[in-house]
Amino acid sequence: MANIIERIKSKIASLAAEACYGCSVDHPSQLHHDWCVMASDDDILRTFFTEAHHHILIEELKNMNKEKKALKRAHTMVIASAQHQVYEFKKSRTAELGILRVDHHNRILRLGVITEDDIKQ
Repeated sequence: MANIIERIKSKIASLAAEACYGCSVDHPSQLHHDWCVMASDDDILRTFFTEAHHHILIEELKNMNKEKKALKRAHTMVIASAQHQVYEFKKSRTAELGILRVDHHNRILRLGVITEDDIKQ
């Protein structure tokens, strides 16, 4: 919260300097610096607070949107990685089952329970 308050204060000072005639023309007389020197803090706050607050809120929303997009990309990457791992697991399980079938088939043939001719039929 303190960070937001400091950012709003800084933006108010920036807006006051932008609105100040003396600052815009780099006038040496303090009398021409109507906002930055001659105006009271209350006047500056009343005049520029809404615009400064609005500006800071827009920045925060943009940052939140960027973070949301980054989280969405990270989520997509995690899902893709998980799907790939599931695919690899299934592929390795299929290969293991194929090896087990061949091994089982060879054992049956060795035992003489069935012959190659029985399998071909």
